[in-house]
Amino acid sequence: MKKSRFLALIMVVAVMLMGAGFAYWNDVLTLEVTASSGDLDVEFARPGQTFMEGCCHDCSEYDMTVTPNAEDPDMQEFTIEGMFPGAAFGYQPKMENVGTVSAQWTGLEVNRMAVTNTVLYDAINWELKFKVDKGSRFPGWPGGGGDRFYTLNGTGLGTMESGVEEWLDDNRIIICPEDKLAFDSGHIKFWIPCDEENNQNNLMDKDAHFTMKFTFEQPCCLEEEVEVEEEA
Repeated sequence: MKKSRFLALIMVVAVMLMGAGFAYWNDVLTLEVTASSGDLDVEFARPGQTFMEGCCHDCSEYDMTVTPNAEDPDMQEFTIEGMFPGAAFGYQPKMENVGTVSAQWTGLEVNRMAVTNTVLYDAINWELKFKVDKGSRFPGWPGGGGDRFYTLNGTGLGTMESGVEEWLDDNRIIICPEDKLAFDSGHIKFWIPCDEENNQNNLMDKDAHFTMKFTFEQPCCLEEEVEVEEEA
């Protein structure tokens, strides 16, 4: 009788130890993970300055204004008053990466507003001169950005969007957090060349209205998959 009680006690202790061991391993294998995504946000750091170049009797009659779109603050509305061959109008903004992840410049959306003359729209030359403030990366470029400027240009506002896109296909412009895409030391410039073809009344004292929007996305840093060997 005593022997059977002793065996029963041993069995009870064994079951308790098995339960404790199971609870221990079950607790160890439970893992709670909290992950948060980064913030992609590039904004205009400050209102850009505008300027005009060219000969005129009263330059106050000619001006370029740039204002944020009421529905989309990332879109800028350009109004150039009194364009004529030989005059150039410039804008010098600066955009800052205020997000928590790097941003890659992917393109430029340019749209003609209905009130702009089609002939004028096609005759306007454009030029972008910019740099990325120190600290950002230009993959494949010596020096990694800093004071290096780059210039893009073309004829006709209708070519601006595709011209920028083609250039960006071959040149990755990466803006790290707190760095800036700077046109303030360069410019975004528009002008009508002063030549015989353009010195016609249909291009004299004309107004141009169009919108422009810079587009960005988070760059992919993983060029290829990395295989991790499992431990034996």
